[in-house]
Amino acid sequence: RRAAYGKSVTVLSCDNLPGNGEKPADAVRTMARAAGLDLAPLSVPAVTFPSSMVDRITPATDAALRARVAGSGHPAASPVATEAFTEWVIEDRFAGTRPSWEAAGAVFADDVEPFERRKLRMLNGAHSYLAYAGTLAGHRFVHEAIADPALRSGARAIMDEAAATLPPIVRVDSDAYADALLERFANPGLEHRLRQIAMDGSLKLPIRLLDTRAARAATALDSPACDAALAAWRAFLVAEFDAGRVVDDPAADRLKVGIDRGDEVLDLLGRAS
Repeated sequence: RRAAYGKSVTVLSCDNLPGNGEKPADAVRTMARAAGLDLAPLSVPAVTFPSSMVDRITPATDAALRARVAGSGHPAASPVATEAFTEWVIEDRFAGTRPSWEAAGAVFADDVEPFERRKLRMLNGAHSYLAYAGTLAGHRFVHEAIADPALRSGARAIMDEAAATLPPIVRVDSDAYADALLERFANPGLEHRLRQIAMDGSLKLPIRLLDTRAARAATALDSPACDAALAAWRAFLVAEFDAGRVVDDPAADRLKVGIDRGDEVLDLLGRAS
């Protein structure tokens, strides 16, 4: 790119991973070293790798969605369902001029991490709780689970516990953020399946729930809502294994051994990592 156009290059990752800018930066530099290439062209400010955070609930595409789209007269080759809400936070670290995406609602920030932490701990933490506790309660979709008063209360409690661990820049409006999450979860048009959210629990729960729990413990606060969510995950695993169903988790075999052995939830997560 630089050789062809003589300009600086910004590589903006939009992957749904924490610290998504550093991952491609490390990969490119590691590859360059392995290939014996000159690293000078990769130096800042000539090339930058800003991080970004996208928040928009997007259920998996299935046959029912394709049929719905086809019935509306639109091409149904690869439809994607999503909600009206969207949030895009971008680290303002561009190598050159950047598009004016703020005109369309994007937020440029010096640091994306606080926004990412809020999403992971408040939205995703509550989502995971609903996935496991909701499935155990006989629900199929997020909007069904959040309509259950006990589950709604549990989800809000997780959000409140998480909010206390956030940096001031995002903690200040955490109540409004939580209210908006409950409204978003209640959207029946999304048909967001709980089992889609339930997959890969051993990878998701450490950053969605254990981080909140650890942050609260550091200030002598307990985390009963997070503990309830972790217990729901373990109970979900027990139910799945007892029913002979395949658990969609890369550590499924180790989790099965742990469940059979009677491991508690923290031991399960520790051995699955």
